[in-house]
Amino acid sequence: MSLRGQDVDVLSSRLAYLQEHVSLVELRLDGMPADAPVASWIQAHPKLSFVATYRLREDGGEGEGGATERRRRLEQAIQAGVAFVDLPLGEERWDWPSTVRRVLSWHAPTTVTPNADAQLTAAWATMQEQAAATDVLKLVTWAEQAADALAILTLQREAKNPNVVAFAQGPGSAAARLLSARFGAPWVYCCWPGEATAQGQWSLSEWQALPADWHRTTTAMVGVAGQPVRHSLSPWLWQQAASRATPPFALFNLALESQDLAALLPAVESWGVRALSLTMPLKQQAFAHFQPPQVAEQAVNYLVRGAQEADASHPTQAPSWIPGNSDGEGALAALRAEGLKPTDCVLLLGAGGAARGVASALANAGHAVTVSARRREQAGWWPQVQDWEQVAPNAFDVVIQATSLGSAHNPGLPLPGRPPRVGALALELIYQPLETAWMAQARQAGATVLPGTTMLLEQMRTPFARAFPNHHLSEAAVAELQHSFSAHLAQEQAAVLIGPRAAGKSTLGRALAQACGWSFVDSDVELERIHQRSLMAWLAEDLTSFRQAESALLPQLLGRRRHVIALGGGVIEDPANVEHLKRHRRVLALTAPEELLLERQQQKPRPRLEAATLAEEVAVLGARRQSAYAEAAKESLTSDCPLKRLTEQAQKVFALPGFGKR
Repeated sequence: MSLRGQDVDVLSSRLAYLQEHVSLVELRLDGMPADAPVASWIQAHPKLSFVATYRLREDGGEGEGGATERRRRLEQAIQAGVAFVDLPLGEERWDWPSTVRRVLSWHAPTTVTPNADAQLTAAWATMQEQAAATDVLKLVTWAEQAADALAILTLQREAKNPNVVAFAQGPGSAAARLLSARFGAPWVYCCWPGEATAQGQWSLSEWQALPADWHRTTTAMVGVAGQPVRHSLSPWLWQQAASRATPPFALFNLALESQDLAALLPAVESWGVRALSLTMPLKQQAFAHFQPPQVAEQAVNYLVRGAQEADASHPTQAPSWIPGNSDGEGALAALRAEGLKPTDCVLLLGAGGAARGVASALANAGHAVTVSARRREQAGWWPQVQDWEQVAPNAFDVVIQATSLGSAHNPGLPLPGRPPRVGALALELIYQPLETAWMAQARQAGATVLPGTTMLLEQMRTPFARAFPNHHLSEAAVAELQHSFSAHLAQEQAAVLIGPRAAGKSTLGRALAQACGWSFVDSDVELERIHQRSLMAWLAEDLTSFRQAESALLPQLLGRRRHVIALGGGVIEDPANVEHLKRHRRVLALTAPEELLLERQQQKPRPRLEAATLAEEVAVLGARRQSAYAEAAKESLTSDCPLKRLTEQAQKVFALPGFGKR
């Protein structure tokens, strides 16, 4: 666990928890007060060993004062009794007790360069020359995509040294951190939920949610690849399927961030990955790479590792990748389960890889399929096409939504005001968020709505069977998996706090996130980060554009899993946002007496929104927004009680687990 923070009391309480769940804690002294009571912490937590680290700002940390200040802070930590001291390669070791071991560390630049592998090789050679027998050797490279970690993980695996910790950081490093442990690293760095000390770190609660045997080399390994995939549901689904198969077996699924299939394949082959589920933008790349004649959809959504047939010229060929597309099979199975009739005519919205697979499968099953894409030329691969502006969904028996509109990363509503007809089957391929605006429109119109999770489960079955032919998924197991899948998605859905200014949403949100081991995000802070604009100035200069940005961000926030989200007080002034919130299962309105709201805003002023006194503004905004809060939220609480009690009440309302529970 890598730990930092300015509040000593909070850090002390966290160490008390960590003592029961981890064995080693890195104290990031560059992110802690200079007078942090390290000696007291060590004495109070005898089950823990401690690593002292002080990273300078120029090296990506928060430390000031150069090497001189680093040495001073580390010497204090040595005197306090830490077990390890992290020193960068090139900085000389001074005399300290032999019981304190050195972590000799090297970090590559925070970018991928053409000579990155050469830099790693040179650093490794120098490190081996300078290392003492008791040193832990830590090497960290940068990974924009998963494949960028190939060299560092090869080093970890081939070093065969229990004192080597080699991994990557960066946007594409999530898989590398797991594989480092699988390939022999003595420890892996994680963080307190929502407080990463390096990019790509897993939180402790995420580690605790991993299957118990994920790190064992005997555990089969598959992956989901594309971008973004860090929060894909595919890993959970495959792992649960393996546990329910006959016979059951151990399986671990990696999330592999990648935009380049050609670069990824050598990496996953080296790591021993047995199968890949592919998402955008790799589906068309895979078809172009393998050109499989059996895949008519011109898109590949999975690859399974198999053995090529040997011939006289190549008697010992290496295992090959077997490509396929299960998008169509998944959609067809999901629709048939809901009563699809042989004569039903189908409208398919979208023209990407998934749409191609679905169109081919339905046409092969005898259905008349019409495709409509936002840009007509994208649908040129299909004979029956209608213009996006003219197509009438209510003229079809089945409507399938296969665009990215409405996803957590691309909010929107395809064909607003043009829903499917009463009684039609409406299949949504998006599964994050669980309830899209298109689904809500279709349901309101009287259609039978099928969520994206239904197809996701069905499309997993074919590659699973091909990758593991000796393990059978019975229909009873699939039904059980569907039930567990729905429960899992509901449990991981974000908890959302709405309410007036100064109601205490951020304070409660942080406490609630800590209580359940989730991440916390304040929408105002997130807007400032994304747009690099001060909230105070933004509201004063251009309230309209702020509200537009706030509305654009909302669907993305609602699509996050394992997050507690505090929204701005005015988000509900847009009726579309109220509709988004009404479709979300976990929304709590936090209120407070008007006099308490006024007192808090006097103590901590916010940007003014009304040309009136503060008391008048509080009253006006409260009256204007009260009905929208009530409409958007499932429950409400009043924040005029102690924070601990309020947190317990909110945790109960949201049905959130306690931190550390599996």
